[in-house]
Amino acid sequence: MNNFFNKLTGITGRALQSDIHVAGKSEVTKMAQDIEMQEVSSSNVAAVGYDSDSSTLRVQFTNGSVYDYDGVSEEEYDSLVTADSVGSYLNSNIKGIYAHTKIE
Repeated sequence: MNNFFNKLTGITGRALQSDIHVAGKSEVTKMAQDIEMQEVSSSNVAAVGYDSDSSTLRVQFTNGSVYDYDGVSEEEYDSLVTADSVGSYLNSNIKGIYAHTKIE
C-alpha cells in the first residue's frame, strides 16, 4: 500500500500538482448544459433530464442546486417523470440508491 501511495503522491507524500485536475466554473457550466432538462410539477424539484449515453439522471431542485445521479436506467427516468409525485418518487427510488454528484 505504501509503495502504491508513494507512486501516486511522490516521495514527499504530497500530491503532484500535475496529477490533479479540478473542474473550473466554465467546465461545470458546460457539463450542466449537456443534458436537456424538462420542467416537472413538484414543490421540491424544478426540472429533470436524462442522458442515455451515460445513464445519468440530472435533477434541478427548486432551491437551484443540481445533482447528477449515475447508473440510472431509462425506465427509472420514465417512471420518475410520470410519477404522481416526482419528489416522493425521487426520495424513495433514486436518493440513497444511486451515486450522485453535486453539479451546482
